[in-house]
Amino acid sequence: MLKINYHQQNQNIKLAGLQKDKNTITIKNTITPIANNKVLSFKEALALKAIALTNINFTGNSKAESLQDKLNKIIEKDQSRKISVIKEVKPNFIKEVATKITDQPNKPILIGITGGSTSGKSTITNIIAGKINENFKSSDANTLKPITIINGDMYYKDTSEEFKTVDNDIIKYLKDINDLNSPENVNIEDMNKDLISLKDGNEVNIPQYDYNSCTSSPNAINKKPAHCVIAESIFALNPKIKDIFDVKIFIDTPQEEIQKRWNNRNKDRIQNQEDKSAIFDKIEARRAQYIQPTKDYADIVINGHSHLEDIESITKDICSAIQESFEEGYKVKEPV
Repeated sequence: MLKINYHQQNQNIKLAGLQKDKNTITIKNTITPIANNKVLSFKEALALKAIALTNINFTGNSKAESLQDKLNKIIEKDQSRKISVIKEVKPNFIKEVATKITDQPNKPILIGITGGSTSGKSTITNIIAGKINENFKSSDANTLKPITIINGDMYYKDTSEEFKTVDNDIIKYLKDINDLNSPENVNIEDMNKDLISLKDGNEVNIPQYDYNSCTSSPNAINKKPAHCVIAESIFALNPKIKDIFDVKIFIDTPQEEIQKRWNNRNKDRIQNQEDKSAIFDKIEARRAQYIQPTKDYADIVINGHSHLEDIESITKDICSAIQESFEEGYKVKEPV
């Protein structure tokens, strides 16, 4: 592909009967070996246009517009499902993200995924990560890998001393002492710093939190930069951190489904029904107070009760659309 930048912003170059008022036109150079990204004067561009028109027909649109169109069609297809995956999309978000991806293809994308406990964050994060790995495999060991995941739970503060005051009884601790669903118990500033560093292309060493001992080990897990960095956390869209994300996703799951999943997850760990109810009620209160309101900041709201195969399907379609946008440029039709 040949990218032509021309100087006079108010001038148009007409290709195959279509006016383009952009400053950049990309065509396939079939006649003369002109260097990629060469800046031409308007006269030079007109001369090249005359050559190009005798050999190719301009048939496409800009990369951003093409990707935007594909993403909108994927969303429209999803809305025809009995239970759609996507519940809401912020106005103009598709246009903004398509432009960002195509204008800066080498710049890492930072995605924040949030929702209440057992809303489906980890499951959806793993589906997205899997599809990204399938579609964007690194061919060079020296290039960025496709995906890095940051688990926000690793940023819980060390409360091992408080844990000892209840004789390391995790049930009593969760019920009476600590509140893992309150932002005051998470080092949000440290998570923010690490994510910015990853986005800037740097390796980071993040902490590791142990639920069994309530200890936090600093700099325990090495994370490498990637083309896409996903932060999965109940506090990903907290006001202290939300603005660093290019894509903000909220998993919206019905309360009754959340409770069902939570009870199933803790059926072996918490035997006493009274304890189970007390702990869940505490979690639910914090979800309503701190997590659910962050839905207003989301670019995309995903139905946490939708079918996993549909989530996989739409994620695959989105990855394919993005991959195609990296490859196609302006489409041209070779002369017969």
